[in-house]
Amino acid sequence: MNLQLKNWNNFCNYHTGDWKGSKKRYSPEGKVIRTWDVITHLHVNQDQSEITHQDELFYSDGTNEVKNYGIYKKPQTSALFLDSTFCWGSKIVKPDAIFIFEFGFRHKDKRVLCYFRYDETGKLEYSSTGIEYLNNKDTQQNINNYPELKKADQTWIGSLQKMTPNQVISEPIKTNWKSIKELNKDYLIQDLGENIIATCPKTVEQNKSFLIGVDWQINDELLKRGIVYYEAYELSYFTVENFSL
Repeated sequence: MNLQLKNWNNFCNYHTGDWKGSKKRYSPEGKVIRTWDVITHLHVNQDQSEITHQDELFYSDGTNEVKNYGIYKKPQTSALFLDSTFCWGSKIVKPDAIFIFEFGFRHKDKRVLCYFRYDETGKLEYSSTGIEYLNNKDTQQNINNYPELKKADQTWIGSLQKMTPNQVISEPIKTNWKSIKELNKDYLIQDLGENIIATCPKTVEQNKSFLIGVDWQINDELLKRGIVYYEAYELSYFTVENFSL
């Protein structure tokens, strides 16, 4: 199958529909600085040739707004879809320009969105997380803290696939468990609630390679990890790991 078409089909199959949920914005220090509710409408037409995207936003001060993102036409999309996981954002680090990146994970009728924004100086301005449920299900709050996985636990089995910006996907390979906190000890580690942990650099620079990663522990037996890699200043590749018992 054509790579662009496969990417488009993953978009249609895993992320279209009406998603209802809530979002939180975090400072680099990990403090919640804003919360709001959202209904995301991603509607695909009958022959799957177009997707319309509209967000309804409901803020805590009682105000609301509607954002229309236009129409995506088959098979063009700037996001990379590796099955039910996607990433989207700046392809290169530009001087004096805002840098953004987003991950999306879906499991059954729930999806997680993690967004990172860096200002014109390259410093992390904020990160945010969204928890959404398909078909307007009531949002739920998981009050459990992120379960710390034991480093000595050999029962976790990982499978990794790599996707390049031109949408080539590698065959899955087995991987060993390593805490996301160990990927780069100089990075920020943020607990975004709902068993979501993110790691990202405090600043992005045009001449420095870096990664941004997110873990979502779905349940006691399944964890999804997305990592995007930039080499020098350009998006190099995106990986998805699924860890299970």
